[in-house]
Amino acid sequence: MIKKVAILLSTYNGEQYLKDELDSIFNQKSSANIDVFVRDDGSSDATLSILEEYESVQIFPSPNVGVIKSFFDLVTRVKGYEAYFFCDQDDVWLEDKVERACQFLSTTEPALYSSALKVVDHELNFLKLINEYSNLNYENSLVEAVGTGCTMAFNDKFRTLALKVLDNIQASDVIMHDSLFIKIASINRTVIHKHDDYAGILYRQHANNVVGAKVNIFSKVNSFITHRFGLDNQRANIKEFRAVLQLTEDKEIRQEANELFYGISSNLFNRLNYIRRVNRFKRNSFMNVLFCLYTIAGIHK
Repeated sequence: MIKKVAILLSTYNGEQYLKDELDSIFNQKSSANIDVFVRDDGSSDATLSILEEYESVQIFPSPNVGVIKSFFDLVTRVKGYEAYFFCDQDDVWLEDKVERACQFLSTTEPALYSSALKVVDHELNFLKLINEYSNLNYENSLVEAVGTGCTMAFNDKFRTLALKVLDNIQASDVIMHDSLFIKIASINRTVIHKHDDYAGILYRQHANNVVGAKVNIFSKVNSFITHRFGLDNQRANIKEFRAVLQLTEDKEIRQEANELFYGISSNLFNRLNYIRRVNRFKRNSFMNVLFCLYTIAGIHK
């Protein structure tokens, strides 16, 4: 049974909803001892003052480096715990979120946990449930992330694997900390990944989200067009995957993954063969068709 849990929270001008997040953490019904570590990424509002109201929160005031490097710093800096949880500054955790994750993370193998989430508006009114999940393997993680950072937790053995990547990867090659951790898990055969159908978090949507859910057709279309019909995201995923793959010591995985890269980027015959032998990558059918069309057209060369 896990007894020591670290919450890794990165803040930046989060005064509006930060108390709700912290209170929900300290209201967890868990047998584990929970410590909260916050790296403030150069806030200019009342965020630090709010954090200082909580005596048990350890604060690392820091210069602004962005959300990716901020979470990397927390993973590197905080050690000696059995489980670690990524945490955003504006959500609300249901009281059994930590306990459910810890039940899974209590294993001798490297383990990564993610879950469904309830999307809510700024007043916590329910909007929709997100429970999209693909099998965790390097073929899927090549083209999309299969977990949301604010639902993720991992044990200390997984942290050890992650540090080997964080120490050697460039932040410019990373889409977001959660997509990177999914890729780390996907190329390590020893990692156990659990996706929980239970939604233990209220994922708040508001005007200042760094990354958020697309809750209506207009936001989905706008995002689709802004990212050049999904092409920007696709190329970023491949770039991130290549960066992680270069750091793995598993020669068999590297060979298999390099064959995938060859399949999507070589001549037309090989690209068509790649599409034929791969059943399905993306969870969204339309985006899956688009990925296949991009592959056939040689966009990924």
